[in-house]
Amino acid sequence: MAKYYVECGDIKDVLNADSPMNACVCSVIRRMQHNMKKGKEQSTVLVKIFTVNEKGFVADRVPLVADTITEQFLDLETVFEELDKI
Repeated sequence: MAKYYVECGDIKDVLNADSPMNACVCSVIRRMQHNMKKGKEQSTVLVKIFTVNEKGFVADRVPLVADTITEQFLDLETVFEELDKI
């Protein structure tokens, strides 16, 4: 399992997973669990694309540069299709 950095809107998560897709799915589940524990409504801002890699958060880089070779960009709809399979 690899260590992945996942970003999508309010989600900014670091976790171990067996694939970038599973890292995104697990990040969504973890965020929902976090919201439920804190008694928050299920309102998390998401953007159209998940950015996932093994190097670190893109948003924290100076300059802010995404690398299409080591970064994966997964469509929100595709991630939620995988989430529905659980």
